[in-house]
Amino acid sequence: MDTRFLPLRRVLTGEPADEDQLAGQLAFVQARLDCADFRVANLLAALLLDDTGRGRLREDQREQIVTTVLGFRYWLDEPGVDGMCLFSENHQILFASCDYLAGQLHPAWVFSNDGRTGAEHRDRAAIRVRQWLGRRWQHGFSEWLSNTYYEEHIAAVALLAGFAADDDIRAQATGVLDLLLLDLALHSWTDGQDRWFIPSSGRCYAPGKQAPGGSAVADIMRWAFGPGEVQDQEWATLSAILFASGYEVPEQIRAIAHDRDGATIDQAMGLELAEAAALREPSPLGEVETRGTLWWAMEAFTTPESIVDTMRAFRAWRMKDNPFLTNLTPFAKLPEALLPGLIRILNPATQGVALERARVRTRRTPHWFLSSAQRYRPGGYGDQQHLWTALLPRGVTVFATHPGGAMFDDVARNFSPGEWVGNGINPDVVQHGRVLIAFHHLGVRSGYLEPKRRLESHLWWPRTDFDETQQGQRWVAGRIGSAYIGVRSWAPLEFVSRNEIRQPGKVTVWVVLMGDAEAYADLTEFAAEVAAIPVVAGDLPDNRHLMVWADGHRHDLTFGGAHLIDGEPVILSEDRYASRFVTAERGPERIDVGGHVLTAAGREQR
Repeated sequence: MDTRFLPLRRVLTGEPADEDQLAGQLAFVQARLDCADFRVANLLAALLLDDTGRGRLREDQREQIVTTVLGFRYWLDEPGVDGMCLFSENHQILFASCDYLAGQLHPAWVFSNDGRTGAEHRDRAAIRVRQWLGRRWQHGFSEWLSNTYYEEHIAAVALLAGFAADDDIRAQATGVLDLLLLDLALHSWTDGQDRWFIPSSGRCYAPGKQAPGGSAVADIMRWAFGPGEVQDQEWATLSAILFASGYEVPEQIRAIAHDRDGATIDQAMGLELAEAAALREPSPLGEVETRGTLWWAMEAFTTPESIVDTMRAFRAWRMKDNPFLTNLTPFAKLPEALLPGLIRILNPATQGVALERARVRTRRTPHWFLSSAQRYRPGGYGDQQHLWTALLPRGVTVFATHPGGAMFDDVARNFSPGEWVGNGINPDVVQHGRVLIAFHHLGVRSGYLEPKRRLESHLWWPRTDFDETQQGQRWVAGRIGSAYIGVRSWAPLEFVSRNEIRQPGKVTVWVVLMGDAEAYADLTEFAAEVAAIPVVAGDLPDNRHLMVWADGHRHDLTFGGAHLIDGEPVILSEDRYASRFVTAERGPERIDVGGHVLTAAGREQR
């Protein structure tokens, strides 16, 4: 099966689609394979371009696409058993956008899967669309700053911004699209030759961490901000929906991306589990769907706070045959009142999948980039959360993880956490100026489904990508161009390979110091400072207190507890944005980006 996306450039120029390519797309959708919604979005973009006169499809190809689109399964309550994931944050808006626009295109036609008319599909999907967009405005993105899933978010929202007939939906979608591009502008970095987006993120895979130049959003950034040109000239990607939608990046957002002076960006997104449990959102969709989509967008399936709502949705939507959730089947027979307590007793490792509130700090300078999610659930299970990154010229990254292992033995779910994806057990991460501390303490309670815990953490250090490196028993330093990075450890290091440095032990510490050629004569001078950083962790293995002196400041960090700098407690910002580019409180009424003003309804008209 040819699984390539339909090239939207051909649709715009009126060239016929490649028959094998189209057949592959249609077969993928008709089989309802996971990520079929990505293909439906691509096919709908082609139909909408043709329908609005901005592109042209051959009539027989249009008929094939329409037949396939009208036979698709668009939501969890529709008939059908398949392996699609419909419920994560990105899938929710992709399915809702496609459902809405398919109904808009053919309001009087009957959709063969469930017997509803297009108008019924459109009107029902409009409620889900508005709810999803409203939640993103109010709380931010659960899949925060993901260089994989922001492509899906952007494509789905761009479909609405470019093609929704309802003026209010189109305006609301345009505003959320601005927020997504604002995130890319704030947290991307360029060395003047290329641009990369690899901040801390809610969901990130190994290729996007180790080689961010090939990430799913790379072409979006080239199109929006430069430098460079879109590499896929055929526009045969999900990103191309944005390019073809007619959306224009506000100049104020573009200016943030182009600003190369130093900046610190604090941005808090998402909900704590307790906050989500207390949240009540009246909706015509009913409580089961409203609560279910809230939790499942957070990937919070099996926490004490979410398990009752999860099982109500599981039963209502007949999920026992869905490969992602089939293991929940035994819980469906248990009394609801027992479920939260049972989860607390079992302490399942699947709790780590949940995407909770992230308090991200990004520091970018002309020489280097450093980003982290500070104090993110230290000692808790991890999954795909990428908690910190240092980024240097040529797109070289440095980061550390506690290597995890698969909880299941099937292909759909066995890839995270892994060697370099997420963490088995989350570290406690703090960041101040050009210093980052990642404190791993593995002496926490074990739980159900957790594989054998590895007593180590390891550092991604692509040695051959540096211009020069130096190392010692407990430190390593490197230079690329004018940028310097040094890492000081608590325990002696094991230099395993050209990419990996291991630090064994139940307690491990990585202290990161950034620098540049303006402040240091050479790498030797910088490395001497790195090697001399005092790191005091007391008696092992039960010690949870760490003292670090770096860059002229004393850090006292208690694992999962207080963080003091020079004796003063550090209070993390809860603001949606805090930077010299944009400021906004949590749950904002308006966001002013250099005069480009956004509200929950979209762009403010002046």
